[in-house]
Amino acid sequence: MTPKKICHILAGNGTLGGLEKHVIDLSATQAARGFAVSVLTTAALAPHFDERVNVVPVRLDRSRLDPRLRSEIRQALRLLDPEVVHAHANKSAATVGKLLSSLPCRSVATVQNIKKNQTMFGDFDQVITASQMVADTLDVPATVIYNSIDRPNFDLKREAEALNPPFRDLGKPILYAAGRFVEAKGYDYLLEALAEVPEAHLWLVGDGPDKQMFNEMIARLGLKERVWMPGFLPVSQVLGLMTRADLFVISSRREGGPYTLAEALRYRCGVVSTRVGYAPEFLKDGQLCESASSSGVAAGLKRALDDLDAYKSAMLPIFEHADIDLDIETMVDRVIAVYEKAMAS
Repeated sequence: MTPKKICHILAGNGTLGGLEKHVIDLSATQAARGFAVSVLTTAALAPHFDERVNVVPVRLDRSRLDPRLRSEIRQALRLLDPEVVHAHANKSAATVGKLLSSLPCRSVATVQNIKKNQTMFGDFDQVITASQMVADTLDVPATVIYNSIDRPNFDLKREAEALNPPFRDLGKPILYAAGRFVEAKGYDYLLEALAEVPEAHLWLVGDGPDKQMFNEMIARLGLKERVWMPGFLPVSQVLGLMTRADLFVISSRREGGPYTLAEALRYRCGVVSTRVGYAPEFLKDGQLCESASSSGVAAGLKRALDDLDAYKSAMLPIFEHADIDLDIETMVDRVIAVYEKAMAS
C-alpha cells in the first residue's frame, strides 16, 4: 500500500546544509508526484521549500527533552494525520520516536552519519541510511538509499565561465573542492597535501568559521599563487566549476552523503576522496585515500596526477553508475518503497 500523506520531521537551528538539502529535495519531488507532503521544521528553513510542500513551523531548535516541543509536535501530527512520519537524523528521531506509540501512523527514520547513540532508531518501523558504512554500524536493519541529485545541466559551464576562474591557461591540473569551511571537511588536510603536489592548483569554494585559519595556512605554506578562494557561490556556479576542473577532492574527516560526490560524478569530474559516506561504494581503491590525513590525501592526489588521463578514463564506468544510483528519481522511488514496507508491517 502506497501512502498518500507524508510528514517529514527536520530538526535544526535553521542552517542550510546537506541534511536540509536532502529533505528539501526529497519533499519537493514527492510533492511533484502528487503526494500530500508536510514538513515540521524551524521557521527559518520555510522559504527554502517548494511551494507545494506544506511547511509547519515548529520550535525544533529547542532541546529534544523539552516537553513543550513534544507537545507541539504531537498536536501538529494529530492535525495533519499523516500515514507516514519520516524523521531525519538523531534529534528528529529522538524527539518523535517516543510519540509514535500514541499516533495512528507508520514511521521511518533516516540516519546520515555514524552515531554513538542509536537507541532512538529502535522506535521506528523502518530505518534508512545514507551509506552502507552507516548501516553496518546500526543495531537495527536498515535500507541504504544514497543522497542524490537531479539530472545534470551541462549548460551551467557558462556560469563557471562568467567567474573567469584562474589557472586554466597554465597547462597544470586544477583541483577543486567546495563546501562549508568547517573541521569535518578536512580542508586543512587538502591544503597541506597541495604543498606536496607543486604541479597542481586549487579552487577552494565556500565559507565558514575556519576561513581565517585556511588563509593563514595558505600564507604559511606558500600557496598564495596556487589557491583561489572566491568565497560562497550560488549552486549554479558551484556545479558549473565541476565541468572545468580536472579533479574534485573530498578530504573530509567525516560525511553523511556527501552531496558533492554525487554532483562531481554526475557532472563527469574525476574524484579523489577519503573513505567517507558512500564514497567506498562508488569509487575504487585507487581513487580512495588510504587515510583521512594530510599524507593520505597527498598520496591520493599524487596517484591520480601521475597519469591524469588514465585516471579520468577509469572514472567513466563510475559516472554511468552514478547516473542511475545517484539520480533523485531513483532515490525517491526507493524511499517510497520503504514507506510501503512500513505500511505493510
